[in-house]
Amino acid sequence: MRSRPPSSRERLFGGNVAQIGRRHRAHATQASASAEPGDLKKGRRVRRRNQPKKSGPAKRFETLFAFDYYDQVRDVETGVHYIGWYDQSARQKRRRSLRTTDAKTAFDQVSRIDQSGMIGDPILMLSETVTVGTLLRDYQLRHAGDASAGFNKVAIGKHLDPAVGHILADRWRDTNFESFKDAFLKKGGSLSYLSRIITVLRAAFIEAETKSKKLPRAPFIPEVMTKDDRDEAPLKGRLMTAPEIARLIDAVQDPHLLQYLVGEINSASRMITILESDTTRINWADRLFETNPPGRRQTKKYRPCLKISATWGPWLRAAPPGPLITYDGKPVRSVKKAFAAARKAADLKPDATGLPVTSYSIRHTIGRYLEDCNVPAIERSLLLGHVKPDRKKITERYSPTNPRGPHYMEQAVAAIEQFVKEINSHTRKWNLLVPFAVKPGYKKQIRKTGARTARIKTKSDQQGEDE
Repeated sequence: MRSRPPSSRERLFGGNVAQIGRRHRAHATQASASAEPGDLKKGRRVRRRNQPKKSGPAKRFETLFAFDYYDQVRDVETGVHYIGWYDQSARQKRRRSLRTTDAKTAFDQVSRIDQSGMIGDPILMLSETVTVGTLLRDYQLRHAGDASAGFNKVAIGKHLDPAVGHILADRWRDTNFESFKDAFLKKGGSLSYLSRIITVLRAAFIEAETKSKKLPRAPFIPEVMTKDDRDEAPLKGRLMTAPEIARLIDAVQDPHLLQYLVGEINSASRMITILESDTTRINWADRLFETNPPGRRQTKKYRPCLKISATWGPWLRAAPPGPLITYDGKPVRSVKKAFAAARKAADLKPDATGLPVTSYSIRHTIGRYLEDCNVPAIERSLLLGHVKPDRKKITERYSPTNPRGPHYMEQAVAAIEQFVKEINSHTRKWNLLVPFAVKPGYKKQIRKTGARTARIKTKSDQQGEDE
């Protein structure tokens, strides 16, 4: 029998196709009997159905919080926190140790770096140590031109920086505040003075968050004085009588201090309020003086819109446009030294408790005088800046707190005018009803300062020169 020629498949594989098929099936059966997961079948990896998938090694790092660019990562084994990011050039995730196991501290660090706008390796920002002292010095430089610069310097240099300046800002804790408070009071510091110092610390933290962005969020700094503590706290200056105020005014040699004292007895304002007042803020049509400068946000020490008294009007009209209190054409930042010199010249002693006469004494005296004159409490509070007026739209035209109302501070202004006239009856030198005018018959006083002689050029002097 003639055999057929081999096919192309047989020539390729070398044998009968049927025999090749049988050998292939036998080999596949034998292989399937001993197959293990990972064997090759039809060009792909396979495993037995009933055999569970082997789990890989446990993850060492876990992402706790993902920010816009960086991540907060924690080492599962050690608990150390890292800052993580994706390295685009290397196409892999990278990490830098934060060297802390505290989740909140790590969160604050990663948040601060992420909000700074930095991208890539944050090693430079991690190496930067931001202490509380750094924030305090930043705050002091930022407000070097303010009227409170002197107090800020003392509060930071004498109290805050030595005690808490070394603490890392992002690791500030409530225990740090409690320790500082207890140590300050233990040394004999007053609660009211501590409250003033704390305002500097609180403001420095807030500006580190809102302005310099050195902190992701400012820690909470509580107030140390309760309402009862404030009510029981001693006054910042002893009360004075009208003759004592007259003696103080007669002892004045500097025109800027005289302008300040006249403004004080006509407004009972705080020192900083008068020093930052500007005559361009006067509305002569309604006789209103807006004491809050433009751009300043009202605080709990409210600066009111004052009704100009008849005894203050001539002094304000005589003042040039611009800051009310000036010296050599420049705004005055403080009158404490000039006030102390006038107090010494007037021989005003402290009271029996040791409380001296200060710039607050006139303010406290006028507040008590208004109370004795039965001035309504709402008017006293508005004048002293203790309450912010709440004007409803429906009643604002008729409300007694409406500055443009005909009865706005009516009784308070009348009482102040009466008090100023009473003080003027006791002065021997200065006429408080005429700007910088000396009373007739008073001998002119000349004060020598160093190598030069300086005196106030009064209104009566000018009239003599004209004649």
